[in-house]
Amino acid sequence: MKIRLLIYSVLFFIYLLGFFVPTFMSRQGRSLQSEAKQHLGIIAKFEEAYFSEHDRYTADLGRLNSDPVKWNALKYKFKITVSPDGKEFVATARSKPVSNNFTGW
Repeated sequence: MKIRLLIYSVLFFIYLLGFFVPTFMSRQGRSLQSEAKQHLGIIAKFEEAYFSEHDRYTADLGRLNSDPVKWNALKYKFKITVSPDGKEFVATARSKPVSNNFTGW
């Protein structure tokens, strides 16, 4: 009787994992996407401030009155592409590869 209860408990736990893991992963993905959009909005504000002073946009995060080390510490790699005349820009964010260099606790 105890073994049957144990088997049912394990099967129920596997069923719950099959349901909740995909839900968690999709919510985590949306959360990361939202975070990237927020940072891109900050970059856009910095670009507008830079444009108001220099009459052109820049592709250099270091010139945007921000700390480039802070940006490198994030989960994303940001790329800013500026048109040749400097009047338009496109900022993109790509996730950085996950490091598998876990050395223990």
